[in-house]
Amino acid sequence: MAGSVLSKANPIDISGGAPPTASPTTTSSGVVVNDKLVAKGVEIFMGCQLEDGTWPQGQSIYNSNKRSGREVGNAFVASCDTLGSMVSLLSRHLTPYTDNIESLAKWAERNYVSEIITTSCDPVTNECVGRARRGWASNHFPAGSGATAWSTAQTLIFLSRSQSFTRELLSESVLAEFGGNKHDGPKNEIEWEQLLDSEVGIEGEGLKQVLGMRVLVPHSAEDSLPSSLKLTKAYSGILFGPPGTAKTSICKAIAEALGWNFLVIDTGTFLQDGLEDVSGRITYVFERLKALEKCVILFDEVEEFCLDRGDPRIGMESRMLTTALLTKFNDLRRVENSIFFLATNRLNALDKAITRPGRFDLQLFVGTPGLEGRVKRFEDKLRKVEGGNISIGDEGAVREAVRAFRKVLTDRWDEDLQYFNFMESEVLAENCLAEAVGGKLAEDTVTGWIDSQRKLITLREDDSKVEYDIGKGLSRW
Repeated sequence: MAGSVLSKANPIDISGGAPPTASPTTTSSGVVVNDKLVAKGVEIFMGCQLEDGTWPQGQSIYNSNKRSGREVGNAFVASCDTLGSMVSLLSRHLTPYTDNIESLAKWAERNYVSEIITTSCDPVTNECVGRARRGWASNHFPAGSGATAWSTAQTLIFLSRSQSFTRELLSESVLAEFGGNKHDGPKNEIEWEQLLDSEVGIEGEGLKQVLGMRVLVPHSAEDSLPSSLKLTKAYSGILFGPPGTAKTSICKAIAEALGWNFLVIDTGTFLQDGLEDVSGRITYVFERLKALEKCVILFDEVEEFCLDRGDPRIGMESRMLTTALLTKFNDLRRVENSIFFLATNRLNALDKAITRPGRFDLQLFVGTPGLEGRVKRFEDKLRKVEGGNISIGDEGAVREAVRAFRKVLTDRWDEDLQYFNFMESEVLAENCLAEAVGGKLAEDTVTGWIDSQRKLITLREDDSKVEYDIGKGLSRW
């Protein structure tokens, strides 16, 4: 049993590094921890491990250890009890000692006890019946001792904590290998709150509302989640839309709000071993990704590996890569350890099997920021300005500038303003902000800035605008 706990892990090197030597730190409960002292103590303790994986008895925990019977081993702390507590409390000091942890786990596997406690015997047939007792005895019990409740409980706790510890190390190793961002602190919802919302469908639903309902709420309140919402929990999604609509920023903000790690997998990740071994590299990458814990994974612009197999221009090798990638996405989804998104500017280039209902939990159009979000962002910036004709607290001037900004955006929304992406909207807002600070912001001024920018916006072609409008009708959640 203990061997299976550690042997299921992927063959990633998780050893190495000297024990931490950082300056004293303070825990959440206010206790000051001397890291150097703790690291030295762990080093000394690990050096006392016996060849069978256990530790010697040490000092008795009773005033007198003259106890009789099978409980004599309880005079000393069992090895699984000690190391289980250390894994729970001192895990960041135990990275160099994974071999020691595995050695004790193997001891537990070798010393699992299964016995029958006889309750009655038939005097005629001489057949006896009884109840099974399975578990562990303390490593300080005499050889042949039966299992006891306390030793069994502590061994199971140790194995469970060791499994979690190993999975955490594997996750950190994968994150470091692919250059991901580790989230060490508490939840940070600032980035999520600052994201400008966009319409996700033709009915006008907000993208942040959908992602909040299907991703943020279910994954942040798992323990208290009603069964009805558990069924709506999303682990995968396709984010599609024109360039510059903050698809990467959305995924990063989700990770920040959940307090999860964040990792981007792009074309270069799959091509690291060259074109001749793309298939093998894809298999390697996905095997590593399955070891991640609580991570938001973004597959960014990887359409070349999942092109439409019905396109006659696509060669056999590309078709095989698409088939392989479909299987890998399914396998990653089944693990349910992380959330992953496929971001693309060209939904119609993807294979139909990827975009069909059921393949990904979500398929969301990521459009340009909504009108109200742009107006609110402009107003927030304006209220932070100090100087010129507008100062903090000058409500009349602020309201007039916001009114003019909103009026022109509303009038020009269907014609061209809805096609301004985030950065283009920011440029417009900054120009209008400077005008509002330097003097009165007139509607004609806002219109002038729009006209000067419309020749440079990403979606200025009629075909692009039509494709944008069609995209709104392709979302599903």
